[in-house]
Amino acid sequence: MHPPAPSDAAPPPGSPAPQAQPERQLEAQPERQPEAQPERQSESAAPPRRRSALMAGASDMVRSLLVIMALVVGLVLLVPRPTSVPRAAVDLPAAVSGVADQLGFAPAVGVPAGWTVTSTRIRTDTGDLPSWSVNYLTDKGRYVGLEQAGGWDPRWLASVSQGGAAQGSTTIDGRQWSVYVKADKHLTSILFRGATGSTLVLAQLGGLDDARALAATLGSSL
Repeated sequence: MHPPAPSDAAPPPGSPAPQAQPERQLEAQPERQPEAQPERQSESAAPPRRRSALMAGASDMVRSLLVIMALVVGLVLLVPRPTSVPRAAVDLPAAVSGVADQLGFAPAVGVPAGWTVTSTRIRTDTGDLPSWSVNYLTDKGRYVGLEQAGGWDPRWLASVSQGGAAQGSTTIDGRQWSVYVKADKHLTSILFRGATGSTLVLAQLGGLDDARALAATLGSSL
């Protein structure tokens, strides 16, 4: 037996030469470029236009607040406010009723026109003299006090006049009153010593005019 002819043996003479099979070329695949990832902007960083808008908005808000505050302050300044809380008026005749037995004398009663009695009380001052004390508010908004005692003691005078110095005398409705002045406290006092006791009128800021006005109103009740 003959061995099989190899597959690449030359063809017999006269036969057409076999055509070469074209080599199958692999089509070149284009390389895929990695997609560019957009850069992430910081969440806290805003575009320039947005930052400008935010800054402008904040400035407008501050200006608006300043305008509102200025308007509020102006309104507060324009609204009138009382300089002091008014006190309830005291009925002097009713307050005097029944105190004579405690004092040992009948207190003087009188209220100048336009004045208001703000308080009354019984107290024992230096010298152990029971005293009747009345506070007045004048129509000008000044304070005047009345102190009456059933006797006389220089310590009582020094205490209620707050150490006022003697400054002569003044005559009111035929009665002579001694004048005392405490200059550093703007306090003027006038004293009348009657047959049954002592009466002292103290005028704060109003001076002798306010003291005389009250003394004249007390009149014959002294």
